Amino acid sequence: MTAPKLKIFHMPNTRSARVVWCAHEASIDVELVAVNLRNGDTKTPEYLAMHPLGKVPVALMDGAAIFESGAICHVLAEQSDDGFLPADPLARARCLSLAWFAGTELDRGTINAFIHTAFRPEGQRDEAMIAATRTLWTETVTPYLSGVLGDQTFLLGDRITLADIMVGYDCLYAGKLGLLDENLSAYVARLAERPGFQAAFAMG
Repeated sequence: MTAPKLKIFHMPNTRSARVVWCAHEASIDVELVAVNLRNGDTKTPEYLAMHPLGKVPVALMDGAAIFESGAICHVLAEQSDDGFLPADPLARARCLSLAWFAGTELDRGTINAFIHTAFRPEGQRDEAMIAATRTLWTETVTPYLSGVLGDQTFLLGDRITLADIMVGYDCLYAGKLGLLDENLSAYVARLAERPGFQAAFAMG
């Protein structure tokens, strides 16, 4: 399968890091275009034509604009020949289930809670949202993901998959909030040792 020519509009420490990381894991060459959400780079007419909400990531695949980190990573994973997206139907279903669990259920609360905690002064934080996110992770998400991981290296075994890119990103920020157990903290540390992870966050 021929990989598409890929250009990624990337701001470090945002969800675009998933796409950069995924491209490295899938051995796909990318051209990175640095953008800054804070200075209006993504609010120009040209950028809004690619992403109507002016967010990252955006990927140009053979010149066609695609957005949403999960969708882009899924397409990239399909280009890999090394099991990054499992071929076995059940393993593939489990991989995609975990990937979309991250993108649909974990992203918003986890990242917003981190932003409010790390960057907003007291009095300007959404304390109810932060508390709800903490409760979700400590009572439900951390025990569940830690159980899925067990004593494996990665979520689906001894090989990294799309699920680890998607879930690992949220675990990274949950860890910064102190919401992971020892098992998941060690898992994030293993992910952080990977060259693809380091490339994705290197500009931050």
